[in-house]
Amino acid sequence: MRKWFWVVLCVLVLHLGGGQAFAGLKVYDPYVEKKEMEFEARGNIDFDKDARKDNLQKQKYGLGYGVTDHWFTEVYGEVEKKYNDDGEDLNFKFTEVEWENKFQLTEPGKYPVDVGFLLEYGISAEDKHADKLEWALLLDKDIGKVENIANLILEHEVGGGHKNETEGGFAWASLYSVNYHFKPGFEYYADFGGLNGGKSFDEQKHQIGPVLHGNIVRHFSYDIGYLFGVSDAAPQGELKWIVEMAHDF
Repeated sequence: MRKWFWVVLCVLVLHLGGGQAFAGLKVYDPYVEKKEMEFEARGNIDFDKDARKDNLQKQKYGLGYGVTDHWFTEVYGEVEKKYNDDGEDLNFKFTEVEWENKFQLTEPGKYPVDVGFLLEYGISAEDKHADKLEWALLLDKDIGKVENIANLILEHEVGGGHKNETEGGFAWASLYSVNYHFKPGFEYYADFGGLNGGKSFDEQKHQIGPVLHGNIVRHFSYDIGYLFGVSDAAPQGELKWIVEMAHDF
């Protein structure tokens, strides 16, 4: 498994040499459970004094399955509420189908950091929008009762009308385990935009805020938080939520 860690890391470094987390406001841990069926619902809503950034919303609904001890695959449907090019407020519209695959590359606790890899292909349902391919390196390290998770993210458009540019992002979570039901902490998301574009900090999208994770019962987990924009491109505030229901087969 150590060999796969270095292969994945080298691929990411090569691309970076040439955000929010593009898969949504979720920080992914690297772990996979074999034969686990999962239903996930998540969403977010923006709050801003600028009407063009206020009340923007996105929701995603997915069904996934742990195929092996090291591979989890999931299919999502995405809907969005946003403004058109004329600034007109639109109703919710189906925007994308995503096929997501998570690979656990190391055994938990075997190395100083647990490592995984995320690969996602998004098929756009909108006219004049390209499809996208996303990669993410998933890192997890427990320090006492604090779980620290980092995602290093790359995204590239593919297909008709795509931009020949790779975009980068970063996501971080630190969670304090009070008990099985209650894990408060914070999350940070950065969307750097095009890696060759030289955007300033305020032109990038940076958000940070408190979150609460936990399990209501064994197969029902939640993740809710409020993120504050710390750069001009980010909304002033954003509410995020994720619920997951799982069952072992």
